[in-house]
Amino acid sequence: MDSCYKYLLIFLLGGLLCVSAHSSQPGNIGSRKLEAISKTLISQYGLSTIGDLSELTICGKKLAYNHDNKQIFSRLGICLFPDEMRTAVGVEIADFLERAMLESVLEENNGKLKPKLKEYNMELEWNQIPYGSPLFHSLADGLNTIHDQSRFLLTHDSLTYCANWLNDDNSSFTVRFPANYELILGKDKKELDDQLGIKLKQHACTRKNPPKPLPKLDVLEKGKNFLIQKGNSLFIEDMNSNTYFKKSPTGEIQWLYDEQFAAQTLANLFYHDDPQAENIRLKILHRKYGKKTDEYLISLAQLTCFFDEGFDTYIGFEQTSQPDLTAVVFFYNTKTNYLNMLRVKTKASALFNQGILECELHSYIPEHNIKNLFGTYRDTGKLFPAKL
Repeated sequence: MDSCYKYLLIFLLGGLLCVSAHSSQPGNIGSRKLEAISKTLISQYGLSTIGDLSELTICGKKLAYNHDNKQIFSRLGICLFPDEMRTAVGVEIADFLERAMLESVLEENNGKLKPKLKEYNMELEWNQIPYGSPLFHSLADGLNTIHDQSRFLLTHDSLTYCANWLNDDNSSFTVRFPANYELILGKDKKELDDQLGIKLKQHACTRKNPPKPLPKLDVLEKGKNFLIQKGNSLFIEDMNSNTYFKKSPTGEIQWLYDEQFAAQTLANLFYHDDPQAENIRLKILHRKYGKKTDEYLISLAQLTCFFDEGFDTYIGFEQTSQPDLTAVVFFYNTKTNYLNMLRVKTKASALFNQGILECELHSYIPEHNIKNLFGTYRDTGKLFPAKL
């Protein structure tokens, strides 16, 4: 295996049973990509209604799909994973692979798969033979390699994913693709920006990650009248995931929540499921693609819950005069190499008196664009204004 891959997941597929769903309630968030695939699919296979999808098999596999009563698809692809495995693999990656294989079959039916693979910078291999060679010119050969007893191996580095289905007879099917968020999510930045606001406002918080436990005293470093648990940093030391604590009069470790240390308290609220976060409201100005903007009001708890799964959170503070407080928060999706950046501008009094915090959100920023911002930060102490 290529040594550049630093993340590794191995699964036994088991029964390839995908549960397709029809929601009686409108409101699915679809995409132009899924709409185009569904129209091509229905046309190529002569389907009269979407209901016929449940009877269709491609390369011996059923389709995996979700749609609402307006026939808006939120998922559409060839079933490659049992539903219980999708979460372990990563829903975004699993949905992409299923969608990409369906799109590839449709493109091959039109004789256009090779240019589509080049456009997406994707590679397909069957038994280590590249697609398009004399021995691998039908995608069905690769897809028929995947069955209930196949082992699924997912590896990736910061640039590339490699998905492998392996069998005991040494047969295999491989898909390599860039760790590019627009490709994986199947949406362009305008769609993603528009849909993020909808999801944030509609999000019903159900945290899947367990509460962060209190640390032991021996892992804490002494700060200025508080204790620090060092986290990771993002590009520079000042942008980090540090958390802050204090000792109670009885010697117990407690999360720091103190108006004298407003910056450290605010940082903690992005990591700790504190009841106070329910009472803190964020007035968010969302700057979107094409210089469009949107405004909405949500609680800090709702925001942190939304980004609780699948994102690493980093916080830094701009150089401001007291009592002003300006934080820059990054929610970093390492699977698809993009970040959402939230700038929070407030005063300590608003933070501790259930006030409204003024925020500015920039979403779906490619990782390489972020690195350019930190040169400005080193020179000025500010991340804004900046061209994203």
